[in-house]
Amino acid sequence: MRTRWTYAALLADAERAARALTTRFAPGERVAVWAPNLPEWVILEYAAGLAGLVLATVNPAFRPAELAYVLNQSGAAGIFLVSEFRSPMAAFLAEVRPDVPSLWEVVLFTDWDDFLGSGPPEAVLPEVRPGDVAQIQYTSGTTGFPKGAELHHRGLTNNARFYAERIGLQPGEVYVNPMPLFHTAGCAMVVLGTAQRRGVHVPVLAFDPDLVLELCGPGITAPRRWPGSPAPA
Repeated sequence: MRTRWTYAALLADAERAARALTTRFAPGERVAVWAPNLPEWVILEYAAGLAGLVLATVNPAFRPAELAYVLNQSGAAGIFLVSEFRSPMAAFLAEVRPDVPSLWEVVLFTDWDDFLGSGPPEAVLPEVRPGDVAQIQYTSGTTGFPKGAELHHRGLTNNARFYAERIGLQPGEVYVNPMPLFHTAGCAMVVLGTAQRRGVHVPVLAFDPDLVLELCGPGITAPRRWPGSPAPA
């Protein structure tokens, strides 16, 4: 089933999720997200920012040892995840949880509606500054061991805005996003960049050529050139 959010509805859900987060975590605490490109992933991204939390993004292809490393290195106090996606993720978490002493809150995305309803409407969201850390993303180049990089709100939003402007994204245009949300290209440049250009963001659960071509529609035969790039020969 495909679901649509207006920007007003997205803001409302993000604020509800942020209020629910404030009942579980204090500003500055780290919360991991371990899932493919769910719409709720995007809402959680905005909610964590509103609640002053640091979102630690986790590759859904990770195995137990990699998961444990990220959770411990980030100091994650909570994790949002799906129970299974190409591997038994909930079982992997259960396997490593005794070795992750900082982790005390686990929320399955199947319980998302209950989570949204758990935040009191009167909860006050904290003040968040541009230089506050917003995310920890794990980067290793091509062959190195993943290292956690702290990204602040100003850097993420500026990078996303510059990217969206560079590709010439116009208000109302659609950005089909098969790039993984755990990576800065997916959850920063596309999610935040599309919003700043008032576009339509379509996250794709995982890359599927037929689905991506269907979502792109007839315009796929004439891709937009980057501004300033030479015309094809």
